[in-house]
Amino acid sequence: MTVNDWIAFIVASIIIIISPGPSVIFVTTNSMIYGFKKMIPLILGLTVGYFFAMVISLIVIGTLLKVSIYSMFVLKLIGSFYLVYLSIQMWTRQLTTLDKSKPTFFRGVFIAISNPKALLFYTTFFPQFGHDAQDMIYLALCYGFTSFVVDFLNMTISHFLGQKVNFKTIFLVNKLGTILLFLTVIKIWL
Repeated sequence: MTVNDWIAFIVASIIIIISPGPSVIFVTTNSMIYGFKKMIPLILGLTVGYFFAMVISLIVIGTLLKVSIYSMFVLKLIGSFYLVYLSIQMWTRQLTTLDKSKPTFFRGVFIAISNPKALLFYTTFFPQFGHDAQDMIYLALCYGFTSFVVDFLNMTISHFLGQKVNFKTIFLVNKLGTILLFLTVIKIWL
């Protein structure tokens, strides 16, 4: 790959990572509520989940789609149920009585791997830049590092803004995040 290919890949990755989706919504709303230290495990979980999603999409999904067209339906169904569960949980939680010791690493992993559109995205995005297994490994590492940095910056900015706004604003951001997460589920099926 040339330097221009790498630059194009990184710029495209950043645009894709910051576009609103389940992980961006979840990081933004929860960073305002839980605080910086409690969100580090979620960011690490998302990064690990991105790697799992890349492996799943580049190896397993291609094979599954060749075997059965129904496999994508099952993946969409599982991912949709989890995202609906997250949106219900966000909508009904009491912001004054949050359990701030709640671990979020595994939630981050599951958010990253439960989005079927992301799985399909990896299947179509990476082959545009890499042409062999070695390229795919480097692209996956670069994308994982880039996503960690972008998610970390999102978390930091959201946490800072959460410190500067009042409780009512945080409550409204949480409700808006919940609605956007639920709309993501609807978008998956369109």
